[in-house]
Amino acid sequence: MEQPKRVLCVGMCVLNVVHICQEYPPKDGRTRLSEGYWQRSGNASNNCTVLRILGADCEFFGILSRAPAFQFLIDDFKERGIAIDNCPRVDIYQPYSSILTCRPTNTFTIIHTDMGFPILRFHHFKQYVKLENYKWIHFEGRNPWETKPMINMIRRFNENLKSNRNKDDDVKAITISVELAKPTQDLLPLAIRADLLFVGREFALHLGWKTPKQAIFCLRELLTTMQLREDKDDNELDLCFRSPHIICPWADSGVDVLTANYEYFHIPSSPPIHIIDTIGSGDTFVGSIIHALSNMKYSVQEAVEFANRLAIYKMQHRGLDCIKDYLTQQEEEDSN
Repeated sequence: MEQPKRVLCVGMCVLNVVHICQEYPPKDGRTRLSEGYWQRSGNASNNCTVLRILGADCEFFGILSRAPAFQFLIDDFKERGIAIDNCPRVDIYQPYSSILTCRPTNTFTIIHTDMGFPILRFHHFKQYVKLENYKWIHFEGRNPWETKPMINMIRRFNENLKSNRNKDDDVKAITISVELAKPTQDLLPLAIRADLLFVGREFALHLGWKTPKQAIFCLRELLTTMQLREDKDDNELDLCFRSPHIICPWADSGVDVLTANYEYFHIPSSPPIHIIDTIGSGDTFVGSIIHALSNMKYSVQEAVEFANRLAIYKMQHRGLDCIKDYLTQQEEEDSN
């Protein structure tokens, strides 16, 4: 029996050591924690957690440490049913962060280190990823010189599918999504190769776009110009490009969307809420949209509305497991 195809998330895994205290910074140089915990994190890693809680069959692909001190990360992946069998392994420590959170104000300070952790390379992707196993592949926007050939490989695979399938075949191309979060325009070559783009506020501001609406329309115009100028190396010909869906969440300003068919809509922000924990809220938004489009067959607008509600709910709770409670509440409401 043929296995169902998975969602693959490509990127980083990080260990978060979260410290929650009543007073920070401390007045006398010392403070006592009221709570603390470890948390598997990293954008793609969190995307997988959200996808799995929502019921998706998913896989993480990124470099993982064999060091015993970081076995917690491996165990957490496995306990949640997130596939990691294809991940390259190294002996040095996984990147980790210490997060100091002050409970009264819910402000936090992040101290991050990667200690020279190696980056994921194209040869890793080519060696370990069997594209026929996936229906959707999502990329953190990082290391574009390595990620670009990964996406080209997928687009070439999709083109071969299209040219070789019979009329009666129910074979679908892999959907490619990319998150543009880091404030660098070096990510733009990835953007012109994607079917769906998540545009972060920092990225947009870095390029001089002051609002989410300005960001999505200016990005569409910029991508169109780049597509005309892009050199088609490696015999790519027309492997790229098509107009992607562009989704830009912007905190209190809501979410602006420009679909591939040039349909624009805005989803306003919800009323003020009591924010407890924003860490992973953006990853919740991204993972929820991928699930809604790939498994729930929602329209783009329905998917964004669903993801927006879920991200807002997550911010009112610590961690990502609160998503289970949200789903239970929705089931109860639907049954009444």
